Amino acid sequence: MGVCHDKTTTMLRTQNYNVVRHPRDGINPLDLIGAFKDAVHQLGGLDKLITNPPANAPTITRDQIAADLEGQQSDKQAAGIGLSFLSSILKALGGDLDVSAQYQKARRLQFTFNDVVTDTVAPLDVGEYLKQGQVNADNLVLQQFVLGQGTLFLITQTLKAKRITVKSENENGSEVKVDVPVIKGIASGKVNVEASADQSSLVTYSGDKSIVFGFQAFRVGVAGGVLSLVPAAPGSVSFGVTFDPTKSKSPGDPVLIEDEETLLDFSTDDWEAEAKKRLGK
Repeated sequence: MGVCHDKTTTMLRTQNYNVVRHPRDGINPLDLIGAFKDAVHQLGGLDKLITNPPANAPTITRDQIAADLEGQQSDKQAAGIGLSFLSSILKALGGDLDVSAQYQKARRLQFTFNDVVTDTVAPLDVGEYLKQGQVNADNLVLQQFVLGQGTLFLITQTLKAKRITVKSENENGSEVKVDVPVIKGIASGKVNVEASADQSSLVTYSGDKSIVFGFQAFRVGVAGGVLSLVPAAPGSVSFGVTFDPTKSKSPGDPVLIEDEETLLDFSTDDWEAEAKKRLGK
C-alpha cells in the first residue's frame, strides 16, 4: 500500500476504489471531496451543498463484512517506506508511537489488512436527497467545485480495517523477529499488540476505531437542471453533462479521483481562502 504499483493498490483501483496514502479515521460516506489543480480537499458533509436539506439524510449501512477484500496483502516494502507507513497506521489507530528501533534489523515489511468492513450509502438515495434540497447559489463549495474550475465528488463507500498485521523480513526473505513485549511497552495500551510469541516476525496492531484505507466516490454535477451524481470521468466538465437522472435507474459506476496510478493524499491547504480570492469575495 505504500507505493504506486502495489498489487493491492492495483486490485482496489480495478474495483474503482480510491486508495488512501495514509489510512486514517474520519473519512465517511456522504463526505464531499473537492479536487482543484493538484490538490484534493475533504470538504465536509453533503448537507453543506444545499440549503433546507431534507430531514432525513440518506441511510449509511455500516460495518458490512467485505469477505472478498479480507486479508489483502501489500507488496514487500523497503524498511524505510514500510516504517513510515506503519507510523501513520499506529497514529490512526490511536497511538503516536515510534517502534522503528524494534525493526532495525528488518529490510522489508509487508502489511495485511484484517477484519475488513465497508460503510455504504446507496447512490440512488443520494440522488433523491439532492433533488429534494434547495441549492444555495452563493455556496462556496458549489461555486468552486461544481460551477467553477474544480471537481466535486461524493464518497459512497469506505473500506475500513481495525487490525493490521506487519511481517518483517531480512534481505534474503527470512523472518526477522521483533521483541513483542518491548513494543507492547511502547504502546502502553494505546494500541493493542498481538503476536503468537514474545519473539515474532508477525505482529498485529489494532485499536478501538477502524481506519479507512480506500473509498468509492461519484462525481457531483448538474444534470437535468438539478444537482446529481453523474457518470463522468474525473477531469471532464460537469455542467451540461448529457445525463437525465429522471430516466436512469443508476448514476453509473464510481470514479477514480486520480486518473494516474497514485495513492490519494488530502491537502491541508486553505481552499476556502483561495476560492474566495479567486471569486472576488
